[in-house]
Amino acid sequence: MTTYKEIRGTNIEVLASDPSNPVVGQVWYNSTDNVVKGFYNNPGSWATGGDLIQARKFASGCGTQTAAITMGGDAPPVIDNTELYNGTNWTEVNNLNTARYGLAVSGTQTATIVAGGGTAPASALSELWNGTNWTEVNDLNQARRSLGGSTAGTSTAALGFGGYKTPGVANNTELWNGTNWTAVNTMGSGRYRLGGTGTSTAALAFGGTGPTANTELWNGTNWTEVNNLNQARQGIGGAGTQTASLGFGGEPVPGQALTESWNGTNWTEIADLGTARYRLGGAGTNTAALAFGGAINPPGARTTATEEWNQGPITLTFTDS
Repeated sequence: MTTYKEIRGTNIEVLASDPSNPVVGQVWYNSTDNVVKGFYNNPGSWATGGDLIQARKFASGCGTQTAAITMGGDAPPVIDNTELYNGTNWTEVNNLNTARYGLAVSGTQTATIVAGGGTAPASALSELWNGTNWTEVNDLNQARRSLGGSTAGTSTAALGFGGYKTPGVANNTELWNGTNWTAVNTMGSGRYRLGGTGTSTAALAFGGTGPTANTELWNGTNWTEVNNLNQARQGIGGAGTQTASLGFGGEPVPGQALTESWNGTNWTEIADLGTARYRLGGAGTNTAALAFGGAINPPGARTTATEEWNQGPITLTFTDS
């Protein structure tokens, strides 16, 4: 049997802790943890994370893979539950003031703005999260549910777009400045249950009712139609920025596992979710994303499943299994 030294020309390093700046292909023995580790360039894969406390579809959310927030949803009934993710587990915290689903959301785990959503009928309500409590703030100009939001934006500079406005599909776009929502230029294609990523000045909208594959870019003033998703979907989850996003899951029923990566010009199909689902939540970046909740087969069932997407160099622990 060929040894590591015969292949690499050196023995495996013995280190008391993981190196601070490993290079791809480096292998070492961590004498404190008593395990062999290596630095690997992961092309992208989903792994199981900690389950939500409350199964739900239309699970809105934002933040990072290790510090995310989700709020509201349809359990059923429509709920006001808020949960925080620390990279391992979800913890229930203070609820929204008004239960609803399909909200526009922007910000971080400790500073979030949410707007709109489904009650009966669609809502214009906005609420601000300060890391502890939700406070009602000024409403959207147009009540709607299942709208997109600039999930990578902030609680003081956000965008809400599209949605369902009871009755009718909306192409409305509104800009939040920390105090008020202002109507700005509309989308080229009205839709709801769409994916949204980016900031208030550089956002991405993709998928939505039809279902459609349409993708549009927001430059702070106007929307421009760009290259479509490979697979038309609605109820799609998203994570990332205008130039580097993931779109995952979605319907037609009974749900999709498909993940696509956006590089600023084109969508590329990559590794699938472990659990096919639709009307799910998303957070994080295109290299470190989070997918949670959603509806699954049989139609109408909800899931607590959380998955973590990782792409790029990562540290692996080798086992004998």
